[in-house]
Amino acid sequence: MKSKVSIYQTLQTEAMYGILSHSEAYFYRKVCRWYSKSFSTPLHDVLEGHLIQWDEMLLHYYESQMENVEYDEIYELACREYVPELAEQFEQDNTDFAKALEEEQERTIAKKKQQNQVVKKETTQKKQQEIPPEVKPPTMNLSFDDEDFGEDQ
Repeated sequence: MKSKVSIYQTLQTEAMYGILSHSEAYFYRKVCRWYSKSFSTPLHDVLEGHLIQWDEMLLHYYESQMENVEYDEIYELACREYVPELAEQFEQDNTDFAKALEEEQERTIAKKKQQNQVVKKETTQKKQQEIPPEVKPPTMNLSFDDEDFGEDQ
């Protein structure tokens, strides 16, 4: 019984090592399991390699993994992993684009401020033109003669 436990422990340790280290043997088994599940093929047939060549199976695996990934993410990965010069260019393009956006935003803000000042000036001038000059009522002189008022009573 003790030998079975050690075999289980050995295989479990090997599995953990494969996953943590991303060994080639682990990756091969992982791709074979994926192919077996995806195409309803017995795993032992896939592992033997008689049904499909490794490079063809690997191509299908990579394509299926990338089908749901956004174009920009795939492009970034390709630049970063396989063509470092493109990655540098991609970064430079992003920096240039961000800088251009900031400059455009600053120009737009400055233009809006200028327009607001012109509108404010025009509005103030218009208001001044619309205000009628102050109209003073005519002065009235009311005077009462006390004599006339008092005699009638």
